[in-house]
Amino acid sequence: MLIIQQEHLESCLFKPVLCTNKCCDENVRRKDLEIHVTLKCQWRTMECDYCHDSRPKCQMKVNNCN
Repeated sequence: MLIIQQEHLESCLFKPVLCTNKCCDENVRRKDLEIHVTLKCQWRTMECDYCHDSRPKCQMKVNNCN
């Protein structure tokens, strides 16, 4: 029974997993991980519209390119 439970937890879509973006320590449900990593995470990498530099979303500043 324990083996079955372990196998389930390895693929359970509702199990909390850690975000894979560098510096993010947020836990999200496995089923929501892709959306979090690509669209919601404040540590996702984005490209500046002005200078085209890539940096985390939380470090972007409007019209303040270096």
